[in-house]
Amino acid sequence: MQVRVVAIGLIGFLIWVPTLAASPGGAGKRGPDGFGNIPYGSSSEDAIRLNHGNGEIVQNNGPPILTYRTSIQGMTFNVTQNYDKNHKAVDAIVVSTTTESGQDCIAQFNYVLALLQSTYGEAGSAPLQEQTGGNGVSYKVLFEFNRSDGIEAELTAAGTGGSATGSGAGPCTIRLHYLPPGWVGHF
Repeated sequence: MQVRVVAIGLIGFLIWVPTLAASPGGAGKRGPDGFGNIPYGSSSEDAIRLNHGNGEIVQNNGPPILTYRTSIQGMTFNVTQNYDKNHKAVDAIVVSTTTESGQDCIAQFNYVLALLQSTYGEAGSAPLQEQTGGNGVSYKVLFEFNRSDGIEAELTAAGTGGSATGSGAGPCTIRLHYLPPGWVGHF
């Protein structure tokens, strides 16, 4: 019975998230100007100050990276704010990893998608499903905006019996990739 409930819930969500075929490139929708308190193009030297003292700048053999933890609507996310060779903020990757049943994992992802949709409008794509190793499943959704920027939301859920809708607990990873202006369509 649990498999049916989740399948119906996910099908309902797929119907609920229409595509923007009539509006290519998310025309008219403006996306975020960065992630959190870090605007795209801001200097890595200002990162800790802009982020209210939260985080650590890491610089190995390449451009600097700001790493920190944040909470979004009660969920904990690890943030990696990337910088380019000129030390200007570019994309940010935000990841939450928990141990959940497949059903609960999908429910969390639907919650995150609903938050994004209430903030930025409809997604530019319906969730795309892929099978992953270990009986898991992955879903991806792209929110695309008018400056060729976007937010790619991805769920990777471990499943039981070949389905992410099983009741056994496993890793549940929700990944949000904040893409600055000009990045969507260049991968």
